Amino acid sequence: NDIRMAMPFIEDYANTSSTNKPTYSYTDYIPGEGDVDFIAEGGTKTQLDLDIQVRTESPKKAAGYEILTEEAVTDVPRLESNARGILLRRYLLKRQNGILFGDGIGQNPLGVTKIATLFDPNSWKGEKVVSPNLHDAIIAAANQIYTAESYTDDVEFYPNVAFVNPADMASLRLAKDKNGQYLFPSFTLLNEKTIDGIRVIPKSKIPAGKLLIGDFQKLNIIDYVAYSVRIGFINDQFIKNMFTMLGEGRFFVFVKYLEQRAFLYDDFDNIIAGIEEPQA
Repeated sequence: NDIRMAMPFIEDYANTSSTNKPTYSYTDYIPGEGDVDFIAEGGTKTQLDLDIQVRTESPKKAAGYEILTEEAVTDVPRLESNARGILLRRYLLKRQNGILFGDGIGQNPLGVTKIATLFDPNSWKGEKVVSPNLHDAIIAAANQIYTAESYTDDVEFYPNVAFVNPADMASLRLAKDKNGQYLFPSFTLLNEKTIDGIRVIPKSKIPAGKLLIGDFQKLNIIDYVAYSVRIGFINDQFIKNMFTMLGEGRFFVFVKYLEQRAFLYDDFDNIIAGIEEPQA
């Protein structure tokens, strides 16, 4: 029987591409001083500063190996192909875990949850909400991403995906109004839900009580050395009818500095507390 393993998902929502360059450089425009202004005839024009910063990313590598015997792969049908499949899945899941939660220390990727912003109650300019629920929290988090600016006339970001724990998705399914009626028909919440155009997707990798929301097209995953498998011998494996199967790949993952505000990662409780109307 095949080993049951989770399917990686982050590449389905990120901006993915490939490159043959060992480093990846890009330019960030940094907010400068000054602006265009209205002036009188013969007046002095105003100066607008345009500051840039070149940033360079280095690739990350994920790798692992398995040891098998020639007898085993001969005697057990599909063992070698299953071993290859397990190695690939483990690679993809480890890569995904780094993309989501990596601390950026040493060879670890800098995960999107580490660069994402927290919820700022001051971003909620509307009226406070009576008894807010998880649905309201997602809208408030999306609003912060919509309205945050790095500089005057900055372009808006449009969050397209919100990842939640399956337990929190269940809470959305069970949400009721004061009359005990479900807020959402059960058939609309089978595997995911759309709130104001944002896909709410349950994933067990997201801790219970946490919300990860953002414009995931700003998350860049770039393959440098595509995943591959090589087979060889370690030490005296050759005379023991054993062999090693090695799988590895190298990739870039980053969010441009000025686009980091396109992501928010925080506790539902913190967001709810920031928009809730105080009790009388």
